[in-house]
Amino acid sequence: MTRLGALVALVALAAPAVTARPAAADEVRYALVVAAHEGGPDEAPLAHAGRDARRISDTLVALGGFLPDNVVTLVDVDATRMRDALARLNARLRAEREPGRTSLLVVYYSGHADARSLHLSGTSLPWDELRNAVSGSSAELRLLVVDACRSGAATRVKGLTATGAFALPTPTEPVAEGFAILSASTLGEDAQESDAIGGSFFTHHLVGGLLGGADANGDARVTLDEAYGYARDRTVSSTATTAAGAQHPTFRYDLKGRADVVLTSLSPSRVAGRVRLPGEGRFFFHRGADADAPLTAEVANAAAGARVSLPPARYFVRWRRPERFLEGYVDVPAGRDVSLDAKTLTSFEYARLVRKGGSGGLAGSVTLLGGAAAAPLAGFDPEAHVALVGALELEPITVDLVLAYARAASSDGAAAATLHEITALGGARKVFDLGPVSLSLGVRAGVVTLVEDYALATGEGPRTRVAPAFEALGRAELGVGGPWLLALEGGARVLALEVRTDLDHSEARTPLVGWARLGLGVSFR
Repeated sequence: MTRLGALVALVALAAPAVTARPAAADEVRYALVVAAHEGGPDEAPLAHAGRDARRISDTLVALGGFLPDNVVTLVDVDATRMRDALARLNARLRAEREPGRTSLLVVYYSGHADARSLHLSGTSLPWDELRNAVSGSSAELRLLVVDACRSGAATRVKGLTATGAFALPTPTEPVAEGFAILSASTLGEDAQESDAIGGSFFTHHLVGGLLGGADANGDARVTLDEAYGYARDRTVSSTATTAAGAQHPTFRYDLKGRADVVLTSLSPSRVAGRVRLPGEGRFFFHRGADADAPLTAEVANAAAGARVSLPPARYFVRWRRPERFLEGYVDVPAGRDVSLDAKTLTSFEYARLVRKGGSGGLAGSVTLLGGAAAAPLAGFDPEAHVALVGALELEPITVDLVLAYARAASSDGAAAATLHEITALGGARKVFDLGPVSLSLGVRAGVVTLVEDYALATGEGPRTRVAPAFEALGRAELGVGGPWLLALEGGARVLALEVRTDLDHSEARTPLVGWARLGLGVSFR
């Protein structure tokens, strides 16, 4: 069966001029929002279609000027139920028409589809029928939003195939006046969704834009142009590193000089509050206690003073800046403006975000440390050493690479000698983030090269031996501003040495030596 990628089409016919609010006194708005987790018999169930639909419904009611009674939300229905619901809504539109009053109809679908039809719970609704039902509505403005996919793994490919009949206008067809198409991907390109955000990339960013992320000019209104531009840029960025590759939304329309359609208003209301952002970066608002709570909104490329409208609740906020990220909470009351105060947020390096599974990208640190250790050979004083430790953060563990040099003098004044120790180790640690401090436990293994230089005492050449080494360690880190960190680590090391006991004999020894060092590092991402 031909696969249809996540297509989001906004079909606008005979668009009227709009006033400052998305739904003025002379305009009434209606919406049918449908989700189907089950598609055809060969299609795996979707996990997030219902959540996508509810986010659309909530946004339309809170910010789009839609009365709750005018938004019909159906989850896991068949084609007959969707067909009947649309017919009843069109009948309401005709019955409630008043002279001098315009109307808007939005139809949203999230689920499975192919090039010929939507797939709802084992049934099909042909594209031609859906298109005719929407375009035949008596509403002056019609918006059709379809987010359809075939599911797979955590990041699903929602392929849009250029072959086969396609009920909506294709990119090669001319666009009539007052007609607009906004799609999540181009023909022949894969659209995608992700479990990490709980839905499709495009719908996720479209909702974020409608909540305020797309308000480019700061007038507290989000227009169709602004919403598309924001969702397009964020979708391309979010999918650039996925296995399927970047996804490019498209927008084709002809409004012929009409005022741009205002989709949402960001003014506080009885069903929404407004948050003023403290600076530039990406903001994630989770409705709950932590980052595991549902993600309500992601706002990217925000400028200082930008505003985001949210339903009343307590939100866990994560603010991603270029060098560090910050976390904290904000309470959003209905009908009020609040400011997200950066002073109330806790700052962390990106290594923590990776360890939490927060998709922080590549992150790690480089630390230069100095310290002391017991010498592995008898007859030498404790060593002074320096070490360069590189760490790469992975979600379950932190991987280390250590290069170190140590030097010790002989404790026997009559036989002056110098011990040089060159160490190369690799290992892994488990890190526990406790407030501003990160504690970790781990192991490392590698080789130690020992060079005994007796030249001053006997005139002999240096004696070199290479020994395998294994160590257990603990480490503590504390951020000291910006990307800088203070590190303290210590542990015990075991070496497998062949030690000469006399001219003719040697024996295996496994000296256990303790060590500790302190240093300054820099984190990166």
